[in-house]
Amino acid sequence: MTTAAPDFVAIGGPTSPAAFGALTAVRLGRSAGLLTGDTLPAGERETLVSSGAPVAFGPVPLRAEHIPWAWLDAEIVLSAPAADEIDDTMLGRFSRSLVGVMGAAALGLTGVGAVFVAEQDAPAGPVAVPIALSLGARNGVRLWWQGGWQDVPADARTRRDADPPILAATAAAFLTRLTETRDAAAAARFAAATAALLPPSPRFTLEDIPTREAIADTEVVSYGGGTQAPGRRQA
Repeated sequence: MTTAAPDFVAIGGPTSPAAFGALTAVRLGRSAGLLTGDTLPAGERETLVSSGAPVAFGPVPLRAEHIPWAWLDAEIVLSAPAADEIDDTMLGRFSRSLVGVMGAAALGLTGVGAVFVAEQDAPAGPVAVPIALSLGARNGVRLWWQGGWQDVPADARTRRDADPPILAATAAAFLTRLTETRDAAAAARFAAATAALLPPSPRFTLEDIPTREAIADTEVVSYGGGTQAPGRRQA
């Protein structure tokens, strides 16, 4: 089942957190697909397929010819590669998609819409990509947008280690909300609330990923010179 055009395509080898990003998109109500290496743990594949997310396979490194043709129309692409798992040129095939990439190596790439990194890998100064989001135990979530870094209003739970599945879920939430709002600040608040609600070591299950309703209840918004405490907001 690889011919349908999902809203959200996650790409990564078998050791990548891409699968968790795809599952997060499903939890947030988007259709999702995963393009991965030849091997994928059976439990992860079964969870994705049972949630309605098709899985396409290719030999590592994944290349452009391994992308199901219809998937090139996906609204969102999240690439979460480990070393040498993906041919860098393949992302250029998604010319109509919002492309996000996990990892500091992507900060210098062209054609990337957003990059997601752990805070220890985030530079203090300018980056070449339009949007970058960092997550860490010291500073929580920080957003690079409109030529500057800014702290994202969030509660204390957002200050956490950016383990690969947590960063992948945060990235998926950000990209999903960005396509809905066209506002990177709003998407960053949504992503921060998602990160805050994830368990420290999330299992590969929909139940460990927060719902939109839970995220809306947790989201912290800016107002004037301060922040508003978590409370019910429209998703």
